[in-house]
Amino acid sequence: MKKRNPLLDPILQRNEIDANKTISLASFVTAFVMIIIWVFYIIGLFAADSMVAVNIIFPIVTLVLVAPLFLRKTKFVEYRGYKYFLLSLLFLMIFLMNVIVPTYTMLTWLIPLPVASHYYTKRTTFIVFLITLALMAIALPLGAAFGEFDSELFKVSANEFKNLTRLDTGSFLNPDSISDRFYFLGHPEEYTSVGINISRWAFAFVYMYLVRALAITVVFVFCFLLDGRTSRLFESESKAVRDNQKMKSELDVASSIQRSVLPLGDPSNDHFRIHAIMDPSKEVGGDFYDYYFIDKDRFLIAVGDVSGKSIPGAMFMMKAETLIKTVAPIYKESNKILSEVNNILNESNTTNMYVTVWLGIYDTKNRTLSFTNAGHNSPIYIHDGKVTFLKDRHNMALGILKNKPYDIGKIKMCKGDKILLYTDGVTEAHNEANELYGENRLVRLIKSDVANSPRAIISSISDDLVKFAGNRQQFDDITMLMLEATK
Repeated sequence: MKKRNPLLDPILQRNEIDANKTISLASFVTAFVMIIIWVFYIIGLFAADSMVAVNIIFPIVTLVLVAPLFLRKTKFVEYRGYKYFLLSLLFLMIFLMNVIVPTYTMLTWLIPLPVASHYYTKRTTFIVFLITLALMAIALPLGAAFGEFDSELFKVSANEFKNLTRLDTGSFLNPDSISDRFYFLGHPEEYTSVGINISRWAFAFVYMYLVRALAITVVFVFCFLLDGRTSRLFESESKAVRDNQKMKSELDVASSIQRSVLPLGDPSNDHFRIHAIMDPSKEVGGDFYDYYFIDKDRFLIAVGDVSGKSIPGAMFMMKAETLIKTVAPIYKESNKILSEVNNILNESNTTNMYVTVWLGIYDTKNRTLSFTNAGHNSPIYIHDGKVTFLKDRHNMALGILKNKPYDIGKIKMCKGDKILLYTDGVTEAHNEANELYGENRLVRLIKSDVANSPRAIISSISDDLVKFAGNRQQFDDITMLMLEATK
């Protein structure tokens, strides 16, 4: 057997393996039916002119049909040559049956084409069609010579055949004699008394072969057309799979690029501790977070959530994040930074997307946090061990309306104070009962974990979100950033 080609299209390969298994199982079922029919012959329920022929053909055919069952769950079904092995066994069975018991098995020549069509390739079906016609042409004279006496072909019964004589020898014809059978079939002029007026070979070709060949051709046309249609469907599915794989590869690259623009590691200093995570619901997300020093004393923190998802959302997100990073060192105040970014986004926002942003600037020298909220969730503020929502004014999200003024707020950060920025993917997470995670649950969890570090608190929230969601698929990006004043 030829080893399977690793370059074979995975969809066609899977179909071929499935077809191999199906036909192997069907072969066993057919063997079981053959055994039942054989038993009916033995007990006399079915009549046969020659039980010797029946007792030869049925055991052989049964063994041939059972063989694939033992290979069905082995690695051999994955070899490309296995289908030719199955079809060869099928042809062997049909050929033997039509040679030994041709009277009862003429319709079996219709079987190979529907079996071959399981592989949904026009080439295989066409080859099986040609082999079927060729083997049937060979089996017909062999069946006439060696098989069970066919009264339809010989135009007389076996008993009537015995009462006829040969003109060349004068001896009676013997139905078991190959020579006598061929003599009878080739000399119709000697047997006009029993209704023989044309050569039985001509009759065999026109009626016994040509009619069957036409029936097989009709079946072939249907199978061939079906294979062509199914092949086109496979090609479409294969193209879709390749396109999906290409898209997934591109999304993986986009995800890698997106993550590469996020800050790496938590900056080490004496003024604060910070930790952030982003968990996109798809390969790429519409959330972002960022933090960096815009000068010696001022440290920027930001979390954003774009209205779109996947590639468009990720591109808009990166645009907004890049603009903030470009503008921040120039304007250095949260409201002015977001106002400028908003104006730039509105100049070329043909997609009508927008982004909510919470941006704060922590002054490590004065220990103050100035901030501006552009349509984002209010952060959770931990001060003196108390957990509350920060009172900030909600301004319009970025990218909606140009020349919109943005307000600024300010708080004093004492040692141990923390502020948690997050996107709505946290509070709007759903569980299997379609319940929201909600703000109250988030606050309760932080209260129970208030003394821990930003990294530990965010990790605790992430674990609780997973536990809460259960088997419910994450439908939105989850982003969190926590800053703690340490001095």
